Amino acid sequence: VSPGSHPLLANNFAVKIDAGRHVLISGSEAKRTRNGFGLGSNLGGQPPGEDIVLERCLSHDNGAADQAAGVFIGGALDVAIRNCIFWGHHPSPAAGQGAITYFSNQTGLPSTVAIQNNTFYGNRLPDIVVFPAPNLTVVVENNIFHRSGIAGGFLSAAGAAPIVDSDYNQFYISGGDASSAAFAVGAANDGFLQWQAHGQDAHSVFL
Repeated sequence: VSPGSHPLLANNFAVKIDAGRHVLISGSEAKRTRNGFGLGSNLGGQPPGEDIVLERCLSHDNGAADQAAGVFIGGALDVAIRNCIFWGHHPSPAAGQGAITYFSNQTGLPSTVAIQNNTFYGNRLPDIVVFPAPNLTVVVENNIFHRSGIAGGFLSAAGAAPIVDSDYNQFYISGGDASSAAFAVGAANDGFLQWQAHGQDAHSVFL
């Protein structure tokens, strides 16, 4: 998908990748859709997308009805999201979704979602939401997270939590501090210091 894609209407997705391998989406914008960029497979009998890269993209003001996401990953394997900006995702209700939502790993095959060098700003939804998925590793590195309120949090992965590898990030909550419960992974709902005590974000900072 080439630069200059600027969908404006509240369609389900600005860009939807159902299947295919080695796909690059670069320099595009998703706004005023339900789920922004859709990465996965919902076509009967089709294999899931694989090795998909979303880079240098802008996703904002997405969400309609009971769905809301800047990126909705519905089964794709090995996804990289890097150098993107996510802001202004705050429709209600949002069905538990986030600015980046990983919804399912349809095949159960080992898969990695790498979220690196992105900026999250002013999202009332959680910044990253991961639904229960087998054999999933989520890498969160070198991102800037700026929240204008405590509600929502930076990362939510309730239930059967994936493997999370998070470090070298910067976190900020207006009206909150390092004790604010902003990391809900598995059965825990941790503040930043508790999150670090679990071995996460050892080199990250909370401002």
